[in-house]
Amino acid sequence: MLEKVAAVIDSFSKTGITDEIRRALLTIDDKTQPDRLFFHYWYSWFYTKNLPKYCLISNDTTFRWFSLNPEFRIFLKELVLKLVEAPIENLLESFVPPADMPNWRKRLIQEPELIELATARYIAYDAKNKIIYPIPGIRPHDTEQFPNDSRQSPYPIPGIRPHDTDSPPLPNPIASYPIPGIRPHDTEESRNYLKKNKIQ
Repeated sequence: MLEKVAAVIDSFSKTGITDEIRRALLTIDDKTQPDRLFFHYWYSWFYTKNLPKYCLISNDTTFRWFSLNPEFRIFLKELVLKLVEAPIENLLESFVPPADMPNWRKRLIQEPELIELATARYIAYDAKNKIIYPIPGIRPHDTEQFPNDSRQSPYPIPGIRPHDTDSPPLPNPIASYPIPGIRPHDTEESRNYLKKNKIQ
């Protein structure tokens, strides 16, 4: 048994995070907290839709951090035990969702192309209406070239935001100023993308 577990863990180190692993993690529930899923390990806010923003593990750096997080280790432990019994392809093909599973979750598990809609594997989640919005675009520091996670690493963040420059000047720190520049998803094109590709 231990040898099989070690083999599964070793396979993770060889393949890194994959969409198959992300989909397999979505099949697992935390029985101690039924509303918690693996992607709740990271949380932010998506102002374009005014919804909470989560990460489906963006890269190998965050995969390693996720695997060491004691609060969410249950998801990886359950996945490893399942993969001891069957390859990940079989696990996904044979998965039978429970009757009360939200449709967006079933679709992300059963339709591989949907996760790809979230370019950097970030999603916005409307829990009230049971809708997932795959977020398009990627921030310059969310790449394998520049791994960064401020919760665990002191990496300097490369690149510069449009408003972090000497122009336009902001001479009065007390006054309110509109921030110049625009985030990639704060565009009409991106809003249309979110509307078109919502998963429910």
